[in-house]
Amino acid sequence: MRLRRPLPGRFDASEELKLSEQQDTIRILLVDDSATDRTRGAGLIRRHDAHWEVTAVGSAAEALEKIQAECPDIVVTDLVMPEMDGRELLKVIQRDYPVVPVVLITAQGDDQIAAECVGLGAVNYVPKRDLSDRLIRVLQQIVRAESEQKTTRRVLQHILHSCCRFDIESDVEQIRNLVNYVHERLQATLRFTPERVQQLSFALRESLLNAHFHGNLAANEYPLQQSRRDYMQSAATNREESRFHGRKISMTMTVRQNEVEFEVTDEGGGFDQQAVASLTGPPEDHNLQGNGIRMMRTYMDSVQWNDSGNKVTLVSSIEQG
Repeated sequence: MRLRRPLPGRFDASEELKLSEQQDTIRILLVDDSATDRTRGAGLIRRHDAHWEVTAVGSAAEALEKIQAECPDIVVTDLVMPEMDGRELLKVIQRDYPVVPVVLITAQGDDQIAAECVGLGAVNYVPKRDLSDRLIRVLQQIVRAESEQKTTRRVLQHILHSCCRFDIESDVEQIRNLVNYVHERLQATLRFTPERVQQLSFALRESLLNAHFHGNLAANEYPLQQSRRDYMQSAATNREESRFHGRKISMTMTVRQNEVEFEVTDEGGGFDQQAVASLTGPPEDHNLQGNGIRMMRTYMDSVQWNDSGNKVTLVSSIEQG
């Protein structure tokens, strides 16, 4: 069974997917260097449903060997591991197996961790302290999305023109949900390769994170002056001030026959666009500052801000097959 990213929405126990009614086996790969945590996580998964088949390994290297031998439906990996950690494993999976959703297991759960997981492109994350309560729910959301997506694909592959507008709270979790939703919708149109859907989702994700941190929370108002860790700390401080409360992000997605367009607007004061004019070319591993804008410009055909700098429009053409 090949699964794709989950649609957003709060889990409702009354809507729990009854996998026992399905014939497909769900293959889940669990990666954790702690034998105790591996046993615990694998036990939770196995006990949930007989159709969920879990393989547990102790390193990212073992995980990649397993994925190459038999690609799983879902990967669940610890974020912090020796040698290759969960971040690096996620990057490899996104590059080589872009349709496989990845769930990160984190030591803690706070805004900074949530933002990092969204920034890395994980479909979701679960703090270890909440593993018993949240892991199964997160996996159910991913599995449930596949059955919903079948109908969606049958409709959206015939789309000629679509325009959707979203107004969300300036919140990392809502950004994650919106990016997952757009990922599903783009994939359902059958006009993009999985790799291209991933790239478009990355570009949108970065524009939304910029709107949240740099726009609405006024962190790093002067681009490239602070590291990501520093401006995230500034954002955490600013969000406690009343003047930043209630700010929203508006996103409009327009799909036409020959192009897709994202328009992202925040309620901040904007920024000097000349400060980021030099941020071109692919993202740089040795210099993380400005990588979000580099990613947007690398993956989209056009990236344009309005004069005040609080609205960005991203456009990508659709290759006709």
